[in-house]
Amino acid sequence: MIEREKDKGNSVLYFGGNSVLYFGGNRAGVECLSDLLAWGINIKSVVVRSSDSGVDTWAPSLKKFAREKKLHIFQPEDPNDRQSIEFYRSLHFDYIVSVQYDKILKNAVLSLAKEGAINLHFAPLPRYRGCYPISWAIIEGDAAGVTLHWMDKGIDTGDIICAREIPTEPNKTAREVYRVATDLGREIFREMVPKIFKDKSIRCPQDNKKASYHPRGEPYNRIIDWSWPSKAIDRFVRAFTFPPYAAARTYCGAYEIEIMHPLHNERVPQEEKHPSGTILNIDSNKAFTVQCGDAALKIPYYRLKLDDRYIDSYSEILELTGLKENCILGGSLV
Repeated sequence: MIEREKDKGNSVLYFGGNSVLYFGGNRAGVECLSDLLAWGINIKSVVVRSSDSGVDTWAPSLKKFAREKKLHIFQPEDPNDRQSIEFYRSLHFDYIVSVQYDKILKNAVLSLAKEGAINLHFAPLPRYRGCYPISWAIIEGDAAGVTLHWMDKGIDTGDIICAREIPTEPNKTAREVYRVATDLGREIFREMVPKIFKDKSIRCPQDNKKASYHPRGEPYNRIIDWSWPSKAIDRFVRAFTFPPYAAARTYCGAYEIEIMHPLHNERVPQEEKHPSGTILNIDSNKAFTVQCGDAALKIPYYRLKLDDRYIDSYSEILELTGLKENCILGGSLV
């Protein structure tokens, strides 16, 4: 049953009788849960990521938000194990709603939802099913996106409720695209979820001929291949520019150096072309220029990963690594 009440001149939806088991994380998870609460949804439990410490970091903590709202919190290491399923079964809920939860929910879990399970995935399905969808879209020079879809036993294969694209060119980083995806995701959630609660038949089958899938694991192990064209390297670096997470990397001997956006393209005369990965020069600001497959790229922003810490001082990095002109950066630790 859906009712409307007037609250200070605003029309507020109340979905009497609908109950939800909620899975989520990060800002999108917090904001969409906030909407469900505002709509009067009965939240049976909030399942948070096992890594959620309950403290806000670069993104809000869903665990902290749920605690403040006095909601029941469940935090399993494995959301599909027997103990977890027994707990879900005891709740008796209508829907599963998943927003930025970081583990795959198997059919034994999904089948417990009386009316179905929906997920907000940061990709324009059927493209970029699986992990690192934003990074892969940037790497491939393609549009990223957001899709609200029904969940089934496959990985991001369920019928689409609503899908929209986000441009990644000419120079968007993963962090910038993620921010847009979070905002767009909430917009889609607010538009479509009330319709779902009224008519669960909103669905469009995915075209599997257009599908792509990427399993767990960082694309290309996050390592730059300097033989790639400069545009491909620029996209790769943008795909991993997402502070505070690790950036695209290369190696100078035994040292791992992370490279951040932006890069600057520099043409090199054909007769002066060097092997890919060669340091061509280091300027007065300690920015270094590297030979790529078709041109050269100036690298103004980088840092050294040393054990479990980072060194950001360029002078110290150059001194420690011995990085200088004619050194060749490698694609793996040597």
